[in-house]
Parts: sequence; structure tokens; C-alpha cells
Amino acid sequence: MNFTRERMIGCSLTAMVCRMAEDIYPADVEKQKELAKNHAVFFNTQQGLGAVIYGIVLGVEVERAKTNAIPNQLIQFIQTALTGPLAGLGDSLIQALITPIIISIAIGMSQETGLLLGLIFMIAVYSAINGAMSYYLFKSEYKFGVSGAEKLLDSDAKDRILPALETICIP
Repeated sequence: MNFTRERMIGCSLTAMVCRMAEDIYPADVEKQKELAKNHAVFFNTQQGLGAVIYGIVLGVEVERAKTNAIPNQLIQFIQTALTGPLAGLGDSLIQALITPIIISIAIGMSQETGLLLGLIFMIAVYSAINGAMSYYLFKSEYKFGVSGAEKLLDSDAKDRILPALETICIP
């Protein structure tokens, strides 16, 4: 996870696509640079459920490299459209529900057995829940991104969706 005030967690999205750049565009350094530049933008969502966006974006980028028929704007619009809803859902579910429950249990354990056991419990359980959820969401949405992009390219929906997303995402 990387966070800056200018791009929020956009740096981590860029780092993810940069790790895959050689696999997506083997031996094409210019395309790899373009891939990194396309994702070095402001991006912010809840990190756990945000794995959905990471997976979809990577899946669509892979399909874009294969067919060269998906415009970068479509990927950016998908990313922008999912950011807000997933942030709201993730903040409500994880930060307002799961985290306080884990902390409450850890406080009770700390009072009974001492501070260290409660602290270890809190870190281990939070990491396990968030890690498993993020991993599963990323993997499943990566597959969805690839198959979704294939379906999008096989139909004429791309030509109708892109103008619609432009009206929503561009003020």
C-alpha cells in the first residue's frame, strides 16, 4: 500500500500494473511506460474492497494488450465509476463494523490475559480477514475483467457505453 496526498492510493494501482507490465507488453518498453502513465492518476477507495477495481483494471488491461480495441478512457471510466460505491460500502462494512468488533474482542482479551495477547489477536485477525477478502476479490474480479472485456468487444456495447460513461465521469 502506498498513499500520497496528490494521488491517494493511485500509486499502489500504478505499482500493481508496473509489476505486470512486462507480462502484459513483453519487450515493448514504450507500451509499458504508457501503461504506468495511464494509471498514475488520482485514485482513492477503501483498500479491502478496492481489490475489486484492481482486479477488473488488470483484467481489462490484459485484454487491451491482446486486442488493442479497448480505449484507455473506458478503463479510466470503469475505475472512476466503481471508486465511490466501493469506498462507501467498504468503509461501512470494514471500518464501521468489522474493525470495531475485532478491537472490542481484543480489548476484552487484553483485560483478561494482558495487553500483548489482545494486540496480537487484533493484528492477526484483521490481517487475515482483510488479506483473504482482498485476495479473493482481486482474483475473481481479474477473471471477470478478462471475460467482461471479451464480451464487451464481441458486442457493440462499447460504442454505446463509452459516450454514456463520458457524460457521467467528465464534468
